[in-house]
Order: sequence, then structure tokens, then C-alpha cells
Amino acid sequence: MSRLTRLTSERTETSVTAARALRNLLTMLPPGALVDALTDEFAWLAYLPESEAREFCAEFVRGTMAAAELGQWEVLDQVVREWKQTAALRARDSD
Repeated sequence: MSRLTRLTSERTETSVTAARALRNLLTMLPPGALVDALTDEFAWLAYLPESEAREFCAEFVRGTMAAAELGQWEVLDQVVREWKQTAALRARDSD
């Protein structure tokens, strides 16, 4: 095994471990607390109805795990991008 392959494998393993730990922490929070915590990072969550904001949070956690396991963070980027577009539509519709 080459040094680069070994380092990549170690990084992927570390990412998966960190994502699992994050998932475990996030699932211990009451759903409203998770929405509040993620709204600090994603202000556009305020434009989603509560049920959709909670759905985003669940998909964010699953997307984090999938991205870490695959070593492809584009998976999580897609989740965020799609929900951000939904929030933009909701914001436009509320005008």
C-alpha cells in the first residue's frame, strides 16, 4: 500500500468516525434544538416551515454520514444546496 493510499484511507476513517460522533450527538438533541443549532449556520432555515426544517436536519445528519463514508463531501453539498433552493422558493412565496 502506498503512503498516499494509506493516508487517504486514514483520513476517510477519521472522517467517518467524526461523522458518527456528530450524528450521535445531534440525535441526542431535541429536534427543535437541532433546528436552532443549524439555523445559526444556515440562516435560510428560518424560511422553511418547522416540519421541513426538521426534515432538512435529518437529511443533513444522514448526508454527513454518507459523505464521510464515501469520502465525497459533494453528497452533503447537494443536500444543503437543494434545501437552500427550497428555502429560497418559500421566501419568494411569502412575499
